[in-house]
Amino acid sequence: MFCTLRFYQGIAIVTVLACLLSGAKLAHAQLSVIGNWEGGTGDGWFDWQDGLNVDDPSEAGRYTFNNTIGATIGNYSIGFTGSGYDQDLSVKLQNNYPTDPVTNHPEWRPLFFENKAFAIDITYGPYTATQNATGGYQQMYEMDLNAPGYGFKDVFAGNAPIASTEVGFTAGVASPAQTLTLSYNYGALIGSGATQIATNASYVEFILATNGDSTHDNFYFDNARFYTPGDMNNDGHVDAGDIKAMELALTNPTAYKNTYFNGNSNFVLSDLATLGDVNGDGKFNNADVQALSSYLIAGNGSTSTVPEPASLTLLGFATATLLWAARKKRK
Repeated sequence: MFCTLRFYQGIAIVTVLACLLSGAKLAHAQLSVIGNWEGGTGDGWFDWQDGLNVDDPSEAGRYTFNNTIGATIGNYSIGFTGSGYDQDLSVKLQNNYPTDPVTNHPEWRPLFFENKAFAIDITYGPYTATQNATGGYQQMYEMDLNAPGYGFKDVFAGNAPIASTEVGFTAGVASPAQTLTLSYNYGALIGSGATQIATNASYVEFILATNGDSTHDNFYFDNARFYTPGDMNNDGHVDAGDIKAMELALTNPTAYKNTYFNGNSNFVLSDLATLGDVNGDGKFNNADVQALSSYLIAGNGSTSTVPEPASLTLLGFATATLLWAARKKRK
């Protein structure tokens, strides 16, 4: 970005005020939790099969909030019980129509468009006398995404993020409990194409589908969130500043959390596996540093910017100079 200098009566009148501010956009694409089910609340999620909110009294036999396992953020997760294929835990990001009894979330809809990925932690329970006996099966079968123009689609379509599985297929081997993270980078879906989701779409829906036999029918969910892979310092941008943060996250995760997420209840250390997985291989390691570097060298990264510290100093100098020159002219 280039700005001009004009000289008036020997004083440099810096006409960069508008130039600097034109590049100052607020960052919004930050890690945002949209479901942690703390304190036994449904967080506005609903069951796709019967259309009721998960904390509706009628759902007591399907969803539980107490004595759950696999909590990855806070102290609670939400438990679901259902054998066979079942489209169950779901969320609507749209206006709350008066005729719709399900809680909708217009306030979460912008988070979908400002970020690029969705993730949720899923736990299969441990062996008990009646659950998860040897044999049988348990799996997260699919995740559906629904939006106007885009339609209702299984976003994995048989290509689950965990190689050679349908999102964590387990054949009677869940002792102790097994926690997996289902993640999906939907960034390429947002746009104006015929098969994309327009940013003015009136609604977006996520639907999770489970599948298990009668002795493998307990699933636990926690830490549903939107995020942008590579935004390691959580400032709403993917840029060169994230490389330093990523290196710290790899060498000292606790120091990383204290530096970039101190006091931020949305972040837990398990989020590193999703935030840092830039190359999409399901892991966070040194290969992601190279992937992020290559991504930025190729001219990618966030288009929104904020003034650099030096620019802020220049902005203050320019303002003071303009005020000084104005006073002198009046005299």
